[in-house]
Amino acid sequence: MVNFQVLRIKLIFQINGDLDNLQKLYDEEGWKFRRTDSVLKKHPNFIGQWKYPAPIFGIMLNKYLQVVNATCKVKWQTPPVILDQSADLVTLPDSFPPLADVPEEETYHYYDKKTTLFYTDLYLGEKYEFDIELEANAATFEFAPLFPFKNVQINKIETIHGEYSFEPLGSIVKPTKRKRYSDWYEDELKRHETIGMPGRGAPNFKAASTYRGEVPLFDIANEVLKYNPKSQAEIEATVEAMFVDLNNPITLNDYETVHFGFMVMIPPDKNVEVNVRTIQRPVPIRIYEQMQTMQGYQDVLIKYDIFNFSHEKLRLRVETEILDFTEKAVKVIFLHGINNKRNQKARTMLTQCPRLKRGLLEQLTKPEKAMMHCKVMNEDTKEVYYEETINVDLLPNDEILWELKDIRSNAKYGMHEFVCSWITPRDSEGLVEKIRTEAALKRPSRSFGDGDFNDLSVIESHVRAVYEYLSEYGLVYVSQPFSATPSMQGQRIVLPEVVLKNKAGNCIDLTVLFASILEGVGLYSLIFLTEDHAFIGWGNKNRPNEILFLETTAIGQLDFDGAKEAGKKVFQDKFTMVGAPDNWMPPLGLMGMIRGCHLIDTAEIRYSGKISARS
Repeated sequence: MVNFQVLRIKLIFQINGDLDNLQKLYDEEGWKFRRTDSVLKKHPNFIGQWKYPAPIFGIMLNKYLQVVNATCKVKWQTPPVILDQSADLVTLPDSFPPLADVPEEETYHYYDKKTTLFYTDLYLGEKYEFDIELEANAATFEFAPLFPFKNVQINKIETIHGEYSFEPLGSIVKPTKRKRYSDWYEDELKRHETIGMPGRGAPNFKAASTYRGEVPLFDIANEVLKYNPKSQAEIEATVEAMFVDLNNPITLNDYETVHFGFMVMIPPDKNVEVNVRTIQRPVPIRIYEQMQTMQGYQDVLIKYDIFNFSHEKLRLRVETEILDFTEKAVKVIFLHGINNKRNQKARTMLTQCPRLKRGLLEQLTKPEKAMMHCKVMNEDTKEVYYEETINVDLLPNDEILWELKDIRSNAKYGMHEFVCSWITPRDSEGLVEKIRTEAALKRPSRSFGDGDFNDLSVIESHVRAVYEYLSEYGLVYVSQPFSATPSMQGQRIVLPEVVLKNKAGNCIDLTVLFASILEGVGLYSLIFLTEDHAFIGWGNKNRPNEILFLETTAIGQLDFDGAKEAGKKVFQDKFTMVGAPDNWMPPLGLMGMIRGCHLIDTAEIRYSGKISARS
């Protein structure tokens, strides 16, 4: 036990078998290889690091448990490990699910359980050492390691106790044996049959949701029924035989496994337990505050999980500060004692996200290594329950992520709307405001911000004035790499005031500049992102014939009317469908999936309050 909610386990094992059988398995069931191939494609940074990638084993988990980290050593090497959290049904024998040519009269073996599968290099006859970290949501540890082989010999089980001791229990469980799978799985097999390979369809493996599963992991009554006991005496004997002595070797036959259950003991002198979870990725500093508010996002800057084991109500002070970079975030909370009369919770979870110091964001022009100081103390007695300084990596202020995969929940988030964090209606040097003031002189009214912004001609007169002024200002487009394709890599966006100083920018830089200048008078933009380009528009996003498009990269090359037509052409090429009416906009979600195109309505983002304007 690392702490009250984290258990570390080490598995040392060897896989023995026949290489000819392994080759046959993948030759006859090509889609099983495609399953591995699919996992690899989701982790392109691992491609080229493995020799023989395969699913090595799995761990079935109860509802309140998840695998958060794993490393492997084999043949004096440390190949990377991918955790595939998507399996809700694991079938046997090997490679999930079983042989496609199982005769109809034979039964399938499977476990209908939430399972984490471990992918790494496959070596037969070599010793593996896996270090695995399990994290519990409620200090409940139930799991069953699953080696998808008919016969498994467990030679020795050792336990090491830290501050928290625990009582391990083990019982043998059998897989389900039927002539058909669970109904939901059968439906998936029918729906996804591979063309030309009847009966060999690959099911739709869905992304995992955190802490899914069942409590308890295995139902004792159902497990007993698999042995077909005929009397009460046989039932009692079966239950007794299921529980194993963990001090002796265990033999598992016919794809059985051991269901482990751990009962955690709280030390009698322990009053408060503080578990702290910190972000596991570099922090994109301009948007890190907004990231904390994404629905379901778990890899937040810092999360405190606090238990009060005493019978007293406590007043606690929680503090977080990134030294030299942020103000100190402070919160005072009350936490009830256990077994209180009103049955109020003796546990609380809270996240903190300290604000950057004023003016510091613009100074973060390169990656920085920082230290985050965390502290939990009794506000009344000043007793410190937790205090630690943790390393944090900060990305520069001009780097955006187009996609983020939550390391803890396995969920993916599109981050395209966060481009609004770069839009700057007013900058500290007044450069954006100066453009508005001087561009206003090119309008008939010689003012900026007047008129009805529901009128496309009024919008056009403002955009035209800005475009023509910036053309005379000497602003030019420079060809620099741009990609809005979802990836773990960041994309640099040059800030508007820097673009004005340099008098140059690429497509996304110029798009953000135009959006910044016009938002200062309440004229919100539509930002269009394709796989390798960005351009801008204004008007009714639901009716293309009511949108003014502008190709900002045409500045210095085309006049305003030419830039309008160029922007419209890009929109028609990338966002519209052949044969569709001029006033019809295809569903944006569909465009994102098919063509990788995204439309950001900056007004919608601003009014939602999710992403404020950069000031």
